[in-house]
Amino acid sequence: MIQQALAEAPSETPAKTLALASATTVTMGLGAVVTDRTGQRYIPVDLTSDGDVSGMQFSIHADPATILQGIPSLAGRADQMQIQHHHENGTLRMVVYSADGKVLPQGVTAVVMVPVKITANAHLASSVTLDGIIVSNYLQQAIPVTVAETGLKRSSDPPVFSLMNNAPNPFNPATAIVYEVPEPARISIIVYNMLGQEVARLVDQYQTPGRYEVLWDSRNAQGSRVTSGIYLYRMQSSTGFVQTRRMTLLK
Repeated sequence: MIQQALAEAPSETPAKTLALASATTVTMGLGAVVTDRTGQRYIPVDLTSDGDVSGMQFSIHADPATILQGIPSLAGRADQMQIQHHHENGTLRMVVYSADGKVLPQGVTAVVMVPVKITANAHLASSVTLDGIIVSNYLQQAIPVTVAETGLKRSSDPPVFSLMNNAPNPFNPATAIVYEVPEPARISIIVYNMLGQEVARLVDQYQTPGRYEVLWDSRNAQGSRVTSGIYLYRMQSSTGFVQTRRMTLLK
């Protein structure tokens, strides 16, 4: 599957091919379950590489009696690539590839987000497995893969309020902000410019305990793209927790 998908990519000149820094080591695994501000839960598929990656294929297995998987979507720096998937009897097979010469650059990122719904046993300890991993470079050569986490364990409620560093950072045009809520509270996450003026209100609602993720697409409250620069994002809870971090938008 991955070889067929990668074959759709247009041919490049030798000069461009030689300029690509192909990855030599790759680590893949399942990240911790995240919840967006609507309450939808996602399983991230994380990838770490020391060079460029052009395609990957893998499967996620789950018991359909307890876990329902939705349509996967690309995440982070993989959002410029293509994805194909096939779902059958609790097995979700996916291939991520470049159709126009783009590559996934080195670093750490979540490449795919798989929406899930827990239909039974909310405290299920082990529910999802990852296997069938193939990763290739732009020349369609296989890259050795180390599997960090083949199974998913649902974590308990976070012990404290926490606001994580956004990723990627610097970013263009979007970045993800992960935060944790240990007890029921009204949560707000607001983006400010360096003058202290409110730019965008990302979260402003009551939330139950859990790990959440919200995306900022570099738009202000009026829907317009903001300019490059340093921005602050602040998390505040009705229980008195306040934390502020910085992020950089580069265009």
